[in-house]
Formats: sequence, C-alpha cells, structure tokens
Amino acid sequence: MSGASELASRYSAELSRSGAALPDALVTALQAIADSAGAKSLELHGRAIANRAVDLAGRAPILGAAYLEAIPAVLAYISPGDLDTWAGQAGLIDQGTRRSAAHAARWLAETPALLGLVSLPVTTRLAAIAGRLAASANDAASTCIENAVPLLTGLGPLEREPFVVLAEALTRAAWPDAVLAFERTPDLVGIVGSADRSRLLELAAAVVTRPGDFARFSAAVEGLASIAPERHSELLDLALRLAEANAPAAVSFLVSAPRLTAMLSSEQFVHWYDVGVRLLDDERHAESIDTYFRLESSLAADTLTLLSPRVELPQLGEMLRLYAQALTGRPVQVRSARVLAERGIGWAKGDSATTEGTAVYLPPFIERFDTRDANTRAYKVCVTHQAGRIEFGSFDYRHGVDGAHLTSTVALRAASIGIDPSAGGLAPVPEMHRYYELFEDRALVAALFSLVEDARIDARVDLEYPGVRRARRDVHDHEVRRRPDILGLGLRDVFAENLLRASLGRADAVRWPAPLAATMARGLALLRIVTRAGATVQDSAEVTARLHDLAAGIANVNAKTLVTTWVAIDDADVDAALEAPEPLPIDIATVRTLGSSTFQVPYAAPPAPDFRGSSSRSSCRRSRRSPRPPRGRRAAISS
Repeated sequence: MSGASELASRYSAELSRSGAALPDALVTALQAIADSAGAKSLELHGRAIANRAVDLAGRAPILGAAYLEAIPAVLAYISPGDLDTWAGQAGLIDQGTRRSAAHAARWLAETPALLGLVSLPVTTRLAAIAGRLAASANDAASTCIENAVPLLTGLGPLEREPFVVLAEALTRAAWPDAVLAFERTPDLVGIVGSADRSRLLELAAAVVTRPGDFARFSAAVEGLASIAPERHSELLDLALRLAEANAPAAVSFLVSAPRLTAMLSSEQFVHWYDVGVRLLDDERHAESIDTYFRLESSLAADTLTLLSPRVELPQLGEMLRLYAQALTGRPVQVRSARVLAERGIGWAKGDSATTEGTAVYLPPFIERFDTRDANTRAYKVCVTHQAGRIEFGSFDYRHGVDGAHLTSTVALRAASIGIDPSAGGLAPVPEMHRYYELFEDRALVAALFSLVEDARIDARVDLEYPGVRRARRDVHDHEVRRRPDILGLGLRDVFAENLLRASLGRADAVRWPAPLAATMARGLALLRIVTRAGATVQDSAEVTARLHDLAAGIANVNAKTLVTTWVAIDDADVDAALEAPEPLPIDIATVRTLGSSTFQVPYAAPPAPDFRGSSSRSSCRRSRRSPRPPRGRRAAISS
C-alpha cells in the first residue's frame, strides 16, 4: 500500500459518511502531493489536508468533494503548504446555507484557472468579495464567481489587481455596483488603450464611494470613445489628480470631457481645468467644485466662453432670427439643422445650413475660425445666404418662363424628347420637377442647378448687403481650402468642382487640362450670367441647362490618367467664350489623345459648402407668396 493510500485509509470512515466517493478522492489528492512534492511533503502536510477535507465534507459534502477534486490542478500553481490557505477561501464564501455552499464549491473548482492568472493572495481577496456578495444576494455571488475567470482573462496582467481593488471598493460602497463591475469592466477598459487601462481602474476605485457611482462612472468612460485616443492619457491624469480631492467632481469632469475636448485645444483645456481646481483652495467654494466640472456654474460657462472660439446656435439663435427677419422682411424661424437630420429629412445634413422657404436651418455650432468673432460672422454668412434664397426668389421658379438675361429653352428641350409642355398630369407636379424631367442625368442637373443658383444668390447678397461681404469672402476662402484634390476625381466631376470654386469667387483656384480649355472657359462664362444685375432663378435654370449640355459631353475618365498640363483659365478667354463657337464634346476619342484610360467613373457631385448646404425638396415648388414690391436699391436694380 502506498503512503497516500495508507494515510487516506485512516479518514475513510469519516469521509464515507459524507459521500461514498470521497475516500477515493482523498487518495487521488494525497497521491498528487506525493508525486509533485515527494513523500516528505506528504508526511508533512498530508494530515492537515485530510483533516481539512473531513471538515469541509462535514459542512457540506459538495465542499469536501470540490476541495479534493481540485487539489491536483491547484498544485500546478501553489505548494502543498499553501493548500490550507487556498481551502480557507471556501470559508469566506460559505454562509452555512446550501446555496452558499454551492457557491463555495464552485469557487474551489474555478481557482485552478484563477491561479493561472493571479496570485494566491489575490484569489483570496476575490473570494472575500464573493463572500460579501453572497451575504447580500446569492445571484450577485453567482455573477462574481461565473465572471471572474473570463473577466480576468480579458484583462492584461497589469490590470487584474487594480480591478480587484475596484471590486473591493464597490462591495463596500454598494454591492449592486460590484455586480455591474464584473459584467461591464471588460467593455469599459477596451475603450482606452492598453497603457491607460490600469489607471482607468485605479480611477474607478477612487471615485466609487456611493451607490450608483459606478453606473455614472461607466457612462463617463463610454463618452471617452468620442475623444481622440491620444488624449485619453491626459484626461485620466487630470481626473486622478482631481479624484484625490473630490471624487464626484472627477466623474463630472469625465462626463464633460467630450464637449470640452471638442471645443478647446489641449492648452485651453488644461487652463479651463486649472480654474476649477483652484476652487479647491477656497473652502467657501467646496460645494461648487462639482458644479463647475458638470458645466453647470456660471464660472465654468464664462471660462469656456473666454477660451473657446466655438460659438453655438443656442447662444446666437435669437439674434440670428431677428437678423434673418430684417433681411427678408418676413417672419423667419431659425433652427438647428440637426432637427432635420434627426427627422430623416432626405436633403438635410446635421452640420450644414439649409432652408425650405420658411425657416433657416443652421449648424448647431461653428468653430472653423480661431476667434469667436470670426465664427459669429460665419453664422451671419450662413443666415445671409439662406435668407437670400428666400428673399431673392430661389423658390419662385416657373416652368418655361424666360429669365432676365436668357430665353427659356424648356419648350425646345421638351419637344426634343417627346414631351408636350402644355400637357397636364393627373396630379399637379412641382415645377422644378418638371424641369428636372427634361434631363437624362438628374443627379448632374440637380447638382449644377444648386451651385448656379447659389452663385446668383451670393452675387445678390454682395450687392444688397455689402456689410457682410468681407466675412463672406473669409468663409469662401476657408471653403476653397477644404475642397477635394481634383486629380482624385473624374473629369466631369472636375468640371463641376471648378464651377463650384468659381461660384465661391475663386476662379483662381480653377485648374483644367490645357488642350480642353475652351470647354471650361465656356462653363465659367455661362456661370457669370447669373451674377449679372437682375438675374433671376429663371436665368439659373437656363444656365444650368446649358452647363448640363457641356458636362454631359465630358467623358468622366479618371483625371489622374490624363497626360497633360493643368492650367488656370485666362479671364480674357472666359470673356470671349460665349461668342466663340460651341466647343466639341470631350469624348473618349478626345481623352485618348491625352493618354487617358477609357474607363469612366460614376459621376459624383461636388460636396456643397457647409454655409450653403443642400437645396431642400421644397426648392422644387414655386412659392405661393405674392412677390414683395421692390424697394430702395432693389427698385433701382429691377428697373
């Protein structure tokens, strides 16, 4: 008989009373000790291990069985002398009930896997956490035990012990928060980079002092996902510093961080933070610190206003409404463009201006310039352009009516494709829709009409409201600097992009293949027609139709493949272009002579500048308002 069997036989009778399989399990456990540490170790520790087995089995057979079954695996991580310490973890969890005994047995079965991740002292601390949870709610203890191994596996080696510190803090503050921590921590730490995760957990342990704190902290950390990762380390440093003096304020700081970082540079951000921290030095302001970092105090708002160049629509909304009303002479609502985006209105983007004829929709904020004054002026440019659409007749298109400078070709175009311009349908069709139906490529004609009409409005705004001219130029120049690289576009796209740049008053930014200059010169000349005094939306429609004819004849090959010189278009050539013969289409044969690939890319309309936005579907309807009588300078222009 082996030493293990001989020792186990002395406890066989006692163990058999708790379970018939326990004596054999003891033999297996003792033999594992002899195999791993030798006979001397078995002699030294065997009796204590056997006595612990009897004790645990007496408390609950399931405990004795779990203890003995786990010993061979546990010995891969700890020495036989530490087995008693390990077994004591069961006592931290077992509350003397059948359910808690089951939790303790599950814990003993899980510890080999845990010991592969953390040290024995750390598993003891985890067992104490599970025990405190078991005393509060069995389901909470179950969550802790079931999630411990996968949670720690998902954390890095340097993050595991900080998590245990956090879990200990949570069980003292509010056990439901500890349950949340076991469920949500892997997702939270995944928001920040690996170098910041242990400090994130350290911060969490420092700020969870009351029930509900962990849920609020979790929401704050989720907000970090919207912040550039390279700023996370800075934010955690500042939050940890604040947590030493005021834990709630540290969480409020993280909650506010997405808005602050969107509005402030790193230097400005730290300055704003330091203003709040200085409140710590004055006991009179102790209660206002959290309010400051929640952005709910006047000091926080005033400091933010002084530091940030960003302006927000709620701050200026009433002033802009009165301004739009003064421009148009009629009640005009001013709303955030996000209202349209949230409603799923098809033409609207949440960050650019637009109008549908009764309200002006503006970006929720503007921060494109370095000063608040410049950004405020940019808002006025947005309002002026959108109000100009209302004031100067963008919504007054009438099908087939001549413009001030061009005769309508609608009837000829309709006849050429077999449409009777006098025929009515079963239901009224918006007049602008009837216009679009004359063209095969509606995306092309719609994009061209938008930029042509915007050019007309800008010309009228320049004439009627000279006070906004300088600010408008600043906004236009900013927009041109953001335009896409033309060599990444198709040649037809380049044509439209060049027209848009010219419509922003920046014909100097136009570039076009030198051998094909006549086409671009004619396009720019046509665009100039709508900038003449008295031009109407009817002129915009006719210019658009002629530009469409030019653009449709351009093979949309990738501009990069053209082997040619790209040049600006001479102003004298533009002046002469309308009197010159119509340029030939730029077809595949033509671009092949320039070495281009004959593969054509789909047409993509140039992105509209933010201050102009996109035309609404309502621009396809004729306004039912009576035209305003001319007055002042307008009377002189119209006459």
